[in-house]
Amino acid sequence: MKKSVLGRLFKKVQMPALIEFSLWLELLALCMEAGLDFTSSLEELLKTHQDTGPLSRVGRLFALFMSQMKLGHTRQQAVAIFQKQWQHPVVDHFCQTLLFGWRQGISISPLLREQAHQIRSEALFQMEKEVQKKQLKLLGPLFLLVLPAVMILLFIPLMVQFIEQPF
Repeated sequence: MKKSVLGRLFKKVQMPALIEFSLWLELLALCMEAGLDFTSSLEELLKTHQDTGPLSRVGRLFALFMSQMKLGHTRQQAVAIFQKQWQHPVVDHFCQTLLFGWRQGISISPLLREQAHQIRSEALFQMEKEVQKKQLKLLGPLFLLVLPAVMILLFIPLMVQFIEQPF
């Protein structure tokens, strides 16, 4: 039972972080389409994000990625460290996409944009699934509390009339 409670808590914490991660990917793609390379785009986003307030979990992970790059690690090593810090299939896919794009020499921005769209679609699907579960859970109190009250309101006048006027 503890495992399921922790799993639900983990899922509730992960969903907003994944949505924010998709926004970061979208902004990275936008900066790259504007002509910046990946590291310059990430630097600009971190600079802008730090100006607006403290970094979120996703922002801190990208800041860690940039600090690893500045310390002299290769992009592949920095991606591996990023992947170890946040072990999630979506992040794994992002890291594989980066490595593939860098290896093949292709533009990463369309891939990042598509991945951001996929993350948001999956998040929306998960939220809709949760809403469906909540709707089913609401049917129990409806039948246990509301339906008997309605039946009492409907049948008491009939019973009073039946008692007052026998056949």
